[in-house]
Amino acid sequence: MKRTTLLLAIVLFSSTLLSENIRYAPAMFIKPFFKGLGMYRVTEQELKFYLNIKVKQPMDIAVTKLETQEIYTLSSYATERDLGLVAYNPNLAFVFLYGQEKFHEKFNAPLGIDASENGSVWVADSENKRIVVLSNNGYKLEYKKHITLEGKPFDITHDLSGHLYVSLYDTDRVMLLEDGKVITQITDHIERPKGLKFIDKNDPYNYFKSDFLALVNRDGEQIVTISEGTIKHQIDLKKFFRIPVRINFISIDYFSHILATDEENSCIHKFDRDLNYIASFNHTEEDSSLYKVQGIDVYKKYGQLFMVEKTGGRYYWMGMDVIEWEAEYTNKELIIKYRFTDPAFFTLHLYSSEGEMIRTVFEKKRLDQCRGSIKLKIEIEPGEYILRGKVEPTYSSYKRFQREIKQKLFVD
Repeated sequence: MKRTTLLLAIVLFSSTLLSENIRYAPAMFIKPFFKGLGMYRVTEQELKFYLNIKVKQPMDIAVTKLETQEIYTLSSYATERDLGLVAYNPNLAFVFLYGQEKFHEKFNAPLGIDASENGSVWVADSENKRIVVLSNNGYKLEYKKHITLEGKPFDITHDLSGHLYVSLYDTDRVMLLEDGKVITQITDHIERPKGLKFIDKNDPYNYFKSDFLALVNRDGEQIVTISEGTIKHQIDLKKFFRIPVRINFISIDYFSHILATDEENSCIHKFDRDLNYIASFNHTEEDSSLYKVQGIDVYKKYGQLFMVEKTGGRYYWMGMDVIEWEAEYTNKELIIKYRFTDPAFFTLHLYSSEGEMIRTVFEKKRLDQCRGSIKLKIEIEPGEYILRGKVEPTYSSYKRFQREIKQKLFVD
């Protein structure tokens, strides 16, 4: 019988435990290779320069590509709660402000924001207890109407049929609106709801082709997923992480991962669609830490991530990190267990202890699950070896970024 007599049991890549259960993955997101305004990050000073105001409390962000825009051009919108403004740019080049023109357009503590490809923009105008509907004609925002609510909206999201989902923080409910009218409400187990995001089964950039609503519940200490009006999955974050957390906003990526901004711990937590915890992000290996991160949105087509923090905003691409992996050879079988932050292309080679490549174990093997195991029937003679390879993302930064892995393997 041949078996592994020694292996580097678990290989961790720059992973840092923020608490007993929070694991930091610095390459989960990476700096973009192409940047709007020539930068990937906007600081407090730069915001003051571009907007000619001192930003006090930025909240949420929404990013989309208008149907009339060129293929690589996006429009972004962000709310400023204390100043009652929406900052927006039609092409990631020029920044404008909206919200001070006329009486009926003035916001009072705007929080969540969402936008569609047809130019519609919805703002959760919290203290005015309404949803303000704006329109982007490709050059500027214009007021269209507002929808009066019986409660303070915290966030808003939409589906491809034009339905709106609104979380009402002070009345403990989520409302579904059609043409401005309430068609249903979800109240069971809903307490002080905050951010929410819907992923549509008909979205071409929805890998699993199923839809659900992700919701921040219980004043930021719980996340739930809702399908057909019923809570399907939930995670109690304070209990899970064993430290105080404060989630305000969430987004969903191409693989239905749920990304939640934690203002208390200045990081982003990542979960799969069943709310199994994957990892957390605070900064890249060459970047400064996030600070009181708030809003977040993902442009799923290219895996572009936009976020708002207390002192500005940042833009990343989806990267790839290796949380852990281990290899064992026994009974003529190589068993590899892995835990990544995203689905991956996995390449692995077997080398002699002197560095000569003996064989390719597999080449760009696609792994659609972030966690799992691979079993291969393979003949390996007794001796000391090195397993070496790379893990690559399947989209977004594909062909531009990879994580290299290496491990000794002893077989007797």
